[in-house]
Amino acid sequence: MNKLTAKELSNMQILLENTLKPDTFLVNQSHEALSHMRDKQPDKLVLSLLYILVNGQRNYKMSAALLRGMLGVMEDPRKFVWTKLNLDTQALVKFNLAQALGAEKLDSDLRRSVCFVCRELAGTLADCDEIWPELLSALDMLVDPKASDSMKICGFEILETTFKYFTSSYIKSLKELKTIFEITLTNDSFLIKAKCLKAIVAAVTCLETEQREVFETLIPLVTESILVSWKEEEELKSVIVDLTKIADKSPRFLKEEFPKLFQVA
Repeated sequence: MNKLTAKELSNMQILLENTLKPDTFLVNQSHEALSHMRDKQPDKLVLSLLYILVNGQRNYKMSAALLRGMLGVMEDPRKFVWTKLNLDTQALVKFNLAQALGAEKLDSDLRRSVCFVCRELAGTLADCDEIWPELLSALDMLVDPKASDSMKICGFEILETTFKYFTSSYIKSLKELKTIFEITLTNDSFLIKAKCLKAIVAAVTCLETEQREVFETLIPLVTESILVSWKEEEELKSVIVDLTKIADKSPRFLKEEFPKLFQVA
């Protein structure tokens, strides 16, 4: 991202800040400038917003929101620019987002913002029949048992998303994933276990019958971990919704484990 000058970055910060001013004329003018840049100079706009985001500069949350709109294929098609970017820009975006997401000392709020953008872009790449090797590599650090809570939360969110989009990339590491799931389900944090459960649901529902058998022994552990840690009724309800998705794919779960949840609900 060394193609950007200090003046260009400063001008971008001014534009972003002007969109929040009480002056309606100034706000509209700033939005028009951003829209014009998106249409005429998408590479420069994306790289400027990316720099602000991954470096945690002021207005990084706004930068993340704008990037989600421009990189997410499911967002407003008028704002979508991924396919308009040159290959060098695309490579920089993928590398820097994955690197930032996996940084150990990244602020938790900043990591969340980066995570949101990564999930949108993962969907876009899948739609374009592309894989994101840098992001998949970053997952090893994010879901490591020794990782911070912030890293684990984002890691399992990314795992849930990428399992849906890049299922074939995980086929050779299912046993390793099972071990990670087993360890995480003993975590003290209900939130982390709930995020892990969503990733398990993605794995079970995306894999073929013979492939998901490796996760069958996790079912009792999933149920037990939820039963001993939920504190609010809404937490249990949200988890049951996820578990029904497993029940739909695993008759064994429906028969042996699912009734236990209703005994305490």
